[in-house]
Order: sequence, then C-alpha cells, then structure tokens
Amino acid sequence: MTCLSIVTSRLHDISKHHDDSELLSLQYLFQIAQVQDCSIYKSTEEQLCVEAIRTLLLSPTASTLLFSLSTQDIALKFSEIGEYASAFDWNKKIIHINHEFLNFTDKEAQASLLVYYLSHHARRAWQYSENFGGYIARSVTEFTQKFRDEEADASAVQIQIAHELKAMGKTSLWYLILDSFALDSAISYGEIRDRNPDQDAENKALRLAYAKWFEDFDYIAECDDRALIAQGLEGDEIVSKLRVF
Repeated sequence: MTCLSIVTSRLHDISKHHDDSELLSLQYLFQIAQVQDCSIYKSTEEQLCVEAIRTLLLSPTASTLLFSLSTQDIALKFSEIGEYASAFDWNKKIIHINHEFLNFTDKEAQASLLVYYLSHHARRAWQYSENFGGYIARSVTEFTQKFRDEEADASAVQIQIAHELKAMGKTSLWYLILDSFALDSAISYGEIRDRNPDQDAENKALRLAYAKWFEDFDYIAECDDRALIAQGLEGDEIVSKLRVF
C-alpha cells in the first residue's frame, strides 16, 4: 500500500467517524501497520496502536485475527473505564483501553501491555463476529457459562499468539502471561509446542490451554462477576454491558 492510499483511507476514516475523533478505526490501523516507512501518525494514541499491531502481525494467529477484524468496522478508543485495563463494547464494536494507560512513563512496558490487551480483545471481537459464547445465550445462567467459554478461548488463543511471538524473538507478551492467572496454561502449552512444532501438536496444545483455564476456580469466580457486568446486572454505569478485562 502506498502513502497516498493510506492518506485516502484516513480521509474516509475521518469522514466515517466525524462525530467522535477519538475513535481509531482498526481497519485503518491494520493498513498503516503494514507500511513500515510511512509515519503519518495524527496522535500518540494512533502511533501506540500501530506499533502494537505491527508486533502482533508477526504472529500468524494474530495476523489472521486482525485481517478478519479489519473488515468488521471495529474501532479502538482510549477511555475512562474505571478500574479495568481494557474492555470490549460489542454494541458499538469498540475495544476500549483505559486512558490512564497513556500516562505510563515506562514506554517499553506501555508497548508490551498494549500488545497484551489487544491480543486478548482481538479474539473477543472475533467471538462477537462469529456469535460465539454468550452472544447466543438465552438466560443469565447460560450466559455465565458461555462467558466462561469466551474467556477460556481468548486466553488459549492469546497464549498461542504469545508463543508464536516468542519464537520470533518478541518475548514480552509471553512473560506477561507467565506473570498472570494463565501461568499454568502457558507452561502446558509451551511444553507441547516446544517438543513438537507440527499442526497436530499445536491443536493439542491449544485444547489443553483451553481446558486448563477451567481449573482456576478463583479466576472462574472473577470471570462470573465480569459476566454480570457484561449483562448490565452489576458494576458501575461506565462499564455496564462491556466485556471488561
């Protein structure tokens, strides 16, 4: 893609979102991230997101997700979302990143955490596009169970993305996951993939990472609380009906 076509895309993006200049079109970010020598960032937020997406594009799994989402009219926004680091608003198709994130003085940590949030919510946005999980639930109880499926799926796929980036020499996402609730799942995934790089082993490792998510009962309880927020049954109005993370 040429710089001219990127500028044309930007003009289209601006006109489409003229009522909210804080929105960053994922389609546009995806396009500009593929052009290494065309720095026409209009804000610090845009630059941060483009650089994070460039990192994610090194992962085949993340690249496929982002390509799929680039046609779904998804947007990113730095927002006030209370105590939560990030969230997905499926009604408006917006991935929110807590605006306090912009105040980080450690730019390396800032970049790593943005990759962490986006790798999770790229999968959550994909789930929405596929009607996966709670989007087809018919009751509070069913929603809660399917919300767990969403979280387990997003966690397993994030681990797969992190492992692929680690193989490319980008280790920060992997170590962030090892420092999270998903430690055991990531270790189990890595043990299988490090021994055998073929497709069958990858599928087995992904299934195991998904299954191990359900072994952490404390995190399941936390997930169930977030399911209530996603249904608008608990939480502050600012995060009501958002899939917070």
